[in-house]
Amino acid sequence: MQTRTESDWLAACSAISRQAGFPYFLFGHLAHKLAPLSDAKILHNMPQAWLHSYLTEQANETDPVLQHCALNQRPFFWCPENFEVLQAEAIYACAADFGLKFGLAL
Repeated sequence: MQTRTESDWLAACSAISRQAGFPYFLFGHLAHKLAPLSDAKILHNMPQAWLHSYLTEQANETDPVLQHCALNQRPFFWCPENFEVLQAEAIYACAADFGLKFGLAL
């Protein structure tokens, strides 16, 4: 995929995501694995209300997706079974309210 601008890249990722059956995507990149999450470059088309809720609740502290991706190069499948820890269940329940019920993290 070749794009010239960030908005072109965002549009291309949105199209690829939809073709794969996922209405939303989030791409996050840290220059170094020890860098704080606040340094991450993030591009997404996630619902703004979900992102606001996630950040307000500091869900990144217990998010199993972030924990998995920080330690593994294997995919993480976003589904109820992978959010069985109590704090993670709250993240999943809130996300599900915004239509975020299944997905894939790499």
